[in-house]
Amino acid sequence: MDQDTMDAVNEVVEDLTAKGELFSCFDVTRQLRDEKSLKVFHSEVRKQVHALYGNLAMPVDYERDDVALPNGRTTCVFHPRAKSLTEYDPDKFGSVNDPFGATKTLTQTIQGLGRASRAQTAAPSQTDRRGRFCISNKMTRQVGMTHGNRVNIVCNSQYNYMQISPANVAPYSAGTTVFNMKIDKDDNLRISKSMLREAGLLGKVLTVRLEGSTIVVE
Repeated sequence: MDQDTMDAVNEVVEDLTAKGELFSCFDVTRQLRDEKSLKVFHSEVRKQVHALYGNLAMPVDYERDDVALPNGRTTCVFHPRAKSLTEYDPDKFGSVNDPFGATKTLTQTIQGLGRASRAQTAAPSQTDRRGRFCISNKMTRQVGMTHGNRVNIVCNSQYNYMQISPANVAPYSAGTTVFNMKIDKDDNLRISKSMLREAGLLGKVLTVRLEGSTIVVE
C-alpha cells in the first residue's frame, strides 16, 4: 500500500472515530472505493486499520470485538466502549457488507472435524480425505493461472487470510509464511491442511475472491 492510500485509510478511520461510529474494515474499504473512488485491496486496508488500532491511533475509548452478521459470517467491529455492539449496522455504509460485489465472490465451506460443526451448515465439505481445500479452475483461469504455472501462497495467521499470486508478483508482507506451488493438470490448486493452518483458516467458512491478478481466501 502506497503512502497516499495509507493516508486515505487514516482519514476515513479518523472521520469514523470522530463521529463515534461503529465500523468494520469492510466499511472502511467500502468508503475508499465508493466515496474516494480508490482501487484498494481489502486485505491491505484491513491490515492498516488493525495497525492503527494496535498503534493506539484510534481514540482510547475504542475497542474491537467480533460481531455475527446476518449472512452467518463474523466481522471485527471497532466501537466506542460506551456503545453496544447491537448498534452495529452492516448495511449503514452500503446495501451489502461486501465491497467486492457478488459477481466476484465465491463462498465455500471447510467444516470442522466435530459432529456439531457439520450440523451447523448445509454445504458439503470442500476438503478431500487429506484435508486439502481446492481452489477450482473457475477461479484460477480467470487470473491466467493454468497447468504448470507456479504460484506463491502467502499465509497470514494474524489477520486470517491467504493470497495466491503468480510467483513473480506475490504480495509479500511482514508476518507471513510463503509457499510455492504448481497449478495441477486440471488447472486446480489444492491448498494443504498445513497451509490453511498457517493462514488461520482451518475449520472456517471461507470466502474466495479475486483482487486483480490475486486470489484471496479469507
